Amino acid sequence: MLALPLLAALGFAWFWRRQRHLAWHHGSVLIDPAVMQPRFVRALLTVLCFYGSNASCILIVSLWLRGVFELRPLAAAAVYTLMSGGFIATTFASRRWFERWGDRVLGIGAWALAVGQLSIAAQIELGSTLWGLAPALLFTGAAFGVVMSPLVARAVGTVPLAHAAIAGGVVGSMQWLGNALGVAVIGTVYFALAQHSPAQATVVSHVMLALLAVGVAWLLRSWPAPSRASTEPAR
Repeated sequence: MLALPLLAALGFAWFWRRQRHLAWHHGSVLIDPAVMQPRFVRALLTVLCFYGSNASCILIVSLWLRGVFELRPLAAAAVYTLMSGGFIATTFASRRWFERWGDRVLGIGAWALAVGQLSIAAQIELGSTLWGLAPALLFTGAAFGVVMSPLVARAVGTVPLAHAAIAGGVVGSMQWLGNALGVAVIGTVYFALAQHSPAQATVVSHVMLALLAVGVAWLLRSWPAPSRASTEPAR
């Protein structure tokens, strides 16, 4: 089980050494090492944490709608639209909020996401009805929408404008990596616990998702002041 992560780490180390070698000898590089400054690395870690809770949250909610409440797929999809609705509502507003209040919007959104995940966990633990969970789902989806679009733009904006194209590609790759790692890790924990109690598996999973949101909020505090290039959220 540990062989694949080890091979991935070795592959990344070899890739990065190769990129540095090519840059040193004025060769053609895929990722310019000059881009990977500490502030951009912190931004990438923030994106990794946030997207680690993105696809995995979709997975976990779908699983507990099926496992805890025994809903059919169509009914589960209908309930999940509550979270999607909250996300859509704040995604369109997040651009204006970010232009007005800057990074504070990201911090507030990350803490709100942690509160939403913990609220879901607490209500599942207390045996809440599906209707009782509706506000928490709506709130959590809205928190996702507040953070997602501005976060990507801010991450790219931590590098000089000349490196923005490369930075955008790296950030996009980190989004996919975060989604994959989140599903792999949190999904593994869920399925291991769900054999005994789907409800308990749900609670633990949402606590893990809340911890990722707290990690995002903590990492955001170490970001540099926004540059002009970071004031335009991703479309």
